[in-house]
Amino acid sequence: YLGVAVTCAGDEALIPFMSRGLSFEYELARAIRSVTAGAQRRVGVLDTAVQMFGEFDFQTYTPRPDWSIIAELRKQYEVVQAAPGEPIDETLDALIAPQPSTLTDEQLMPLLDWIRAGRATLLLEDTLPLFDPGLATAAPRNANQNPFMQQQQPDEEPKPDLSELWSLLGTEVAAGRVAWDGYNPRPQLVELPREFVFVGRGSGALDAFNDAEPITSGLQEVVVLAGGPLVANAAPIGDATMTPLLRGSPLSGYVAYNEVLQRDIFGSPRFNPIRRFQRTPESPILAARIEGDKSQPLNVVLVGDLDVVSEMFFQMREEGLEGFEFDNVTFVLNAVDALVGDESLVELRKRRPAQ
Repeated sequence: YLGVAVTCAGDEALIPFMSRGLSFEYELARAIRSVTAGAQRRVGVLDTAVQMFGEFDFQTYTPRPDWSIIAELRKQYEVVQAAPGEPIDETLDALIAPQPSTLTDEQLMPLLDWIRAGRATLLLEDTLPLFDPGLATAAPRNANQNPFMQQQQPDEEPKPDLSELWSLLGTEVAAGRVAWDGYNPRPQLVELPREFVFVGRGSGALDAFNDAEPITSGLQEVVVLAGGPLVANAAPIGDATMTPLLRGSPLSGYVAYNEVLQRDIFGSPRFNPIRRFQRTPESPILAARIEGDKSQPLNVVLVGDLDVVSEMFFQMREEGLEGFEFDNVTFVLNAVDALVGDESLVELRKRRPAQ
């Protein structure tokens, strides 16, 4: 029942409804800051096949809203839609690139130029995005087509070669692997697939969250859904430094991408009951910060999951369901703030009420 309007010198910030799960302290501080800090920083979002920006859906004849992460970013930044394949506006303070594997080689070039120039970038590349498995890194284009159609539409253009991107970063998201983890601290969710990875301080991993990094220090729990582990690239270009941010438990590994899902007779995907869980000697890295040197500047946060900012986590955050206080939204917003170079709200965003 509570809404807030903050005005200052003609600028206005609105909190239409203070949902139960939101931190009033943080929301109010951000609203006050947004109208008193002057010109907003500008964050671009690359318009890939993920389609984070809403538009009219001609298949269902209904408008499709923006992803919640777009609405959340607009509370703090000026959000700009960056067209794929076109030169990226150099006045942007940071760029978010969701699933660059859905671009073409030509469309990938401006993104490579942007990263190569040392500009701030949040890369979200998911081996198996559960909200749309057809967008998986290794999936061909038009992977969601009905298998019973008489004529399949051929790929108009092949998917891009990401080798130059991974060589530039010195790290890549393993396209053929999906991370799994035996750690599940939720007895009520014991039936969840092992590909739902709970990154938490009770997992047995000493560095589940990198407390030396402002992005992740103080976080309690993040859930990665069928994400891809980060591995060293076989042919790195320079001496990029990779700093892990999120890491799985000691009881973890990977499943081959092509074994995770299978389609039923109607073409709907479901988890394969006989998929094989491979163990790895080290806990998988699921997100990392990548920095370069003077010869090759880099300023990138690489996350091997796109579902980490899915609508489900925003809804759970607003509803404030007891026992389901995940830090997914906090993690992504912290990453954007750190890339932009403004961490004034990072510590406040991490705070949790102590009852």
